[in-house]
Amino acid sequence: MDTKTISKSIRRTLTHAPAQLAVGASTAFSNWKKIKRGAMSLPIGAALLLAASGANALQGVKTLACVAIQWEGGGELSAAKCKNVAENVADYYNRNSRGLLKLKPLGFAVDVPLAKTSGNLGRAEAIVKREVKADYYIVPALFKKGGNHAGNKIAHVVQLTGWVVIHEVGHLLGLGHSGQYTYNKNGVPHLENYGDADSPMGNNGSNFLNGPQYYKLGWLPDDEVAKYDPSVRIYELKKVSNFKGDGLTAVIIPRPTGRPAVVSYPISCDACVALYLTNGGSQKVGVTKAEWKDNNFTGIRLRVLDSGAGTVKVEITEEPKDGAMDELSGEEALTEFDD
Repeated sequence: MDTKTISKSIRRTLTHAPAQLAVGASTAFSNWKKIKRGAMSLPIGAALLLAASGANALQGVKTLACVAIQWEGGGELSAAKCKNVAENVADYYNRNSRGLLKLKPLGFAVDVPLAKTSGNLGRAEAIVKREVKADYYIVPALFKKGGNHAGNKIAHVVQLTGWVVIHEVGHLLGLGHSGQYTYNKNGVPHLENYGDADSPMGNNGSNFLNGPQYYKLGWLPDDEVAKYDPSVRIYELKKVSNFKGDGLTAVIIPRPTGRPAVVSYPISCDACVALYLTNGGSQKVGVTKAEWKDNNFTGIRLRVLDSGAGTVKVEITEEPKDGAMDELSGEEALTEFDD
């Protein structure tokens, strides 16, 4: 990604910030000018996150083909049933993209002259891609052994539970896993790689994505995203599921010594805010309805000041922090598209 692309995205984020962020805007814009001319640098992760909006949105018409393999001796399911699976997934992502992405669901049955064994699955999927042309594929293969996984444009599923297929197709669209930190009695954090229940990229279903994921896919309007400025402490957030109301959906916090952070108002609670770190996937550090002091290794402090009709005002401050705790054991460096 070139510097021009990054700086254009940062400028758009700053110049479209809501009116309540006007205080300190000159400082933020000055920083953008420094970035543009190379006098100030951002960590690589922050640059990737900030650049993932606007013109880089995942949008337009894409085909999503569910292909039922017809093995020797019998098929997994019909083309009609397969199309129904694709329709459910397409409806989910089309709705969550606010119409930017238009997945077109298709259903096919393809004869494969192979015995139905897990060892033949790779060869069968190669035949599928040769016979059916699509942007993304869902290939059900309901073996007792095996696992759900995605890669090389194919979401391979061994179960047709709605959220599982949505999870695997999410990988094809570029989403990583949605984890959450838990803390022991001494406040030591541990990352549960699938722990965030506010996204299907965690370990259960959700009707919506989380704030970092909407931003990563470029599905937030410019006026719903703000880049954090230390001189602007108070931000008004709306719940991420509110596609029409006023307020921010995400506050992006670049961090020179750690992973970029995102603050948003999750769907799982009322009058609350959540802090996420981002590294391929998203990792929820915690949620608060008041003032968050304990179990937070990031140095970012959140304090809920007020809540209204579907919005919450939050004060965001940063404290100097040793970066050692921010790079815990490598757990957060998730292997993309594995399951």
